[in-house]
Amino acid sequence: MYQIKFLKTLTLQRNPILPPKYKPKPKDPAYELTTTLSVTNDLGEQFYYGDVELTVQARYFIQNSPTAKNEVINITTIPWTRGKRSVDVKIPFSMRDAPAGGYVALHASVDPKAKMVDAMNYGKIPTETLIEETFEGLDTSFFKTCDDTSCGEIAGPWFLATMTNLLQVPKTIEELPLKGEYMAIREIQNVLLYEEMSGTIARHLWDAGVMVNCWDVDELAKFMSLGDKQFTTSSKINILELGTGIGLVAVHLTKAMKRATVLATDLEDAEEICNQNINLNGVGKRVKFSELDWESPTSTGIKWDVIIITDCIYNPLYFEPLINVLKKESGPETHVVLAHKFREPYSESQFFPKIDKFFRLRKQRWSSREQKLIHMGLYTLK
Repeated sequence: MYQIKFLKTLTLQRNPILPPKYKPKPKDPAYELTTTLSVTNDLGEQFYYGDVELTVQARYFIQNSPTAKNEVINITTIPWTRGKRSVDVKIPFSMRDAPAGGYVALHASVDPKAKMVDAMNYGKIPTETLIEETFEGLDTSFFKTCDDTSCGEIAGPWFLATMTNLLQVPKTIEELPLKGEYMAIREIQNVLLYEEMSGTIARHLWDAGVMVNCWDVDELAKFMSLGDKQFTTSSKINILELGTGIGLVAVHLTKAMKRATVLATDLEDAEEICNQNINLNGVGKRVKFSELDWESPTSTGIKWDVIIITDCIYNPLYFEPLINVLKKESGPETHVVLAHKFREPYSESQFFPKIDKFFRLRKQRWSSREQKLIHMGLYTLK
C-alpha cells in the first residue's frame, strides 16, 4: 500500500508565461497551481520504486468545503518512474474556468486498474515463522475485501489518492501568489478526512486503519462476534478506540454500524484534527473524542462491547502501558480487536507474548503480499 503525498503546500500564482504588466483576459491561462508530490509508504520513508502514471486534476469549488459541488477545470498526467523521490506539479487555468470568489484544489490519483509493480519489494515476506511462533494454532485465513474499487485489494499494493486543501480565487491577479495550509484531504471508501502534510504521527493516515476501513462491513461485524455475543451492522455496540489519530476507524465504524457509539481516544495532539474529521463526516452525535493517556491510573468507567486498536504497537516502550489500559477498560464480555502492520517484525512481535499473559487470541485474519504484512486479532480477557 502506498500513499500519494503532498510535500509542499498548494500555491496559486500568476502564470509565468504571461508578461509582467499584461492584463489577462478571461480566456487566458492567467493562473497556475503548483505543488510537489511524492509516492511513499505510510511512514514516508520508503518511496515507491516502480513506474506509474499520476493523474492530477485542478478542481473548482463553489464553496469552501471539500464536499461542495465542484468541476474539473484542467487535468494532466505526470510520470512517476523508479528512483524518484518527488515530482513537481504545475497546472495552468483561465479566469473563465475559475471565477473569483470560488475555490481551487489539486487532486492526485492513480488509475485503480493500472498495473503496479514495486521493483524493490519483489519477494514475499516470510510469514511462516512469525505465525508459528506467535500466533500458533489458529485459522490463518485472509481478508475478504469490500466491493468498492477505491479499496483495491486489501493485500495491496495500491495507491491512496489525495487532494490539497482549498484556496480561494482572488478578485485581482495582483493579489497573487497565495499559499494554502499544510493540510491534505483523503477519501477512503465512505470517509472524508483531513490529514496534515507534516507534523506528528497522530495527524497522519496509517495502513492498518485503512485496511479496517476497506474490509467488507458484514465480515468485520462477524469478526468482532464471538459465542453468544454476535454483532451485525444494525447492532447497538459501545466501542472504545485507542490511538484514534485522525479518526478514520472511529468515523468509519460509526457510519458502517448505524447504532454504534464510539469514544475515539488519543493524546491531546490528535484532538483538533480528529474533531475536524468527525464534524466533516457529520457523525458528531455518535462519536466523541476524549484525551486518554495510557499511563493514567484512572479508567473511563464504561462497559465496552468492543475495544479497537490499529497500528499502535510500533514502539516497545508503549507495550506495557497499552496492555495495562486494555486490562483496565476490558470486562469479561469485552472483545478487543487489534490490527497491526508489521514494519519491524522482530521487535514488534515481542508484544504478543506479553498480551498473551492476560488476553486470549480467539480469531485472526491476515493481509500479506510482497513486503507488506498486516495482522488483525480478536482477544478476550483470560
